[in-house]
Amino acid sequence: MKRLKSHIHTLLTKGSEKIGTDLVYIVKGGTWLALGQGVASLGGICLAIAFANLLSIETYGNLKFILSFLSLLSIPTIQGMNLAIVRTVAQGNEATIYPALSLRMKGGFIGSLASLGVALYFTTTNASSLVFGFLILACAVPFFQTLPLWKDYLNGKKKFRTLSIYQSTGNILRITVIIITLFITQNIFFILGAYLLTHILTHAATFLITLKRYPPNTRKDVTTTPYAFHLSAMSVLDTIANQVDKILLFFFLGPASIAIYAFALRPVEELRNLLQSISKLNIPKLSMRDLPTLRHTLSKKVLLFSLAIIPFVALYIILAPLFFSLVFPQYESAVIYSQVFSLTLILYPKKIMWHVLTAHAQKKELYVLNTLIPLIKIALFFTLLPLYSIWGVIATLFIIEVITYVALWITLFQIGKSDAQHARTPPTASS
Repeated sequence: MKRLKSHIHTLLTKGSEKIGTDLVYIVKGGTWLALGQGVASLGGICLAIAFANLLSIETYGNLKFILSFLSLLSIPTIQGMNLAIVRTVAQGNEATIYPALSLRMKGGFIGSLASLGVALYFTTTNASSLVFGFLILACAVPFFQTLPLWKDYLNGKKKFRTLSIYQSTGNILRITVIIITLFITQNIFFILGAYLLTHILTHAATFLITLKRYPPNTRKDVTTTPYAFHLSAMSVLDTIANQVDKILLFFFLGPASIAIYAFALRPVEELRNLLQSISKLNIPKLSMRDLPTLRHTLSKKVLLFSLAIIPFVALYIILAPLFFSLVFPQYESAVIYSQVFSLTLILYPKKIMWHVLTAHAQKKELYVLNTLIPLIKIALFFTLLPLYSIWGVIATLFIIEVITYVALWITLFQIGKSDAQHARTPPTASS
């Protein structure tokens, strides 16, 4: 067994030298992250099956509409703190997690007030189910996206095995409770309450366990909070753009359209989450490497990643009709949307370029990209959705993926060009 491990290690080391990527690190950390995400994806599919077969399309559509506001209401919780914590913990500033947690929770109470305002609006429309839904959200906002900060802490410390185990345990507990709730009742309030409460309690417990097992050192980084604010400001438009599709579908076509659209995206999003678990390996490494070196090896990595994804996309397109007929029989009309949307996975490796810009705090470029792309996305939603319904939304998602891919390449090329010109400029006499 030891000889086999040694042989595999040698092969990975040689492969790393050829393609310029630390394959030993990727296989070691990526195996655990992929395993954790695999459990989460399997659980997500089980949960989706339960929703598809135990809830009516209308009820599920209303539930998705309410939950689509959760990210919007969480904007004041400084969502950019997630990446900022990964970066600063990887650099050894572990105690930064304490002020980060406190600051995010304080911001969450602003989101709670906003949720109460939305509930007040729906009292004027006689939509009592939506009113109570947003009252429940108001109680959850300060904690929902704040407590999972432990994941970013472990990611920054490169404790991928522990991260995977904790995530998997929490996911299994949450999904089990929600499925049991679905068997007991189809009442949207009980389902929403079970979803939010189990999420908060499991993440609170895991947060405490994480800090007890891996106590932070005393080092803090005062630049983390300002950087997190920058990242959050950059992501506001993107957060809005990622939820406006469901909100527009609700008001233009009703809750049933949201349900069909959600199930079209669900299997592809689970595959995307699996890829994302692997891409998380990049952030700690990218934070420690210089930008010129990264730029030199980036194109090969992105191309190889894209090529590796193509066979899986082709397999999904072939199997999607059978998959939907077996597990989502109420939503077979969503198959064609799902097949087309799956093609966007081929462009997912652009995430690596995002990570490069984020890890090296390229704030100017990030501001430009995180402003223009969401604005284009929102404009396309408002233009194409009224004309082409769900197809308009799918077309928008596809167009945005292509625009983002091209824009990131141009941005990194311009940074490289600027650095090269700066390197060729001779120093002045005063320097």
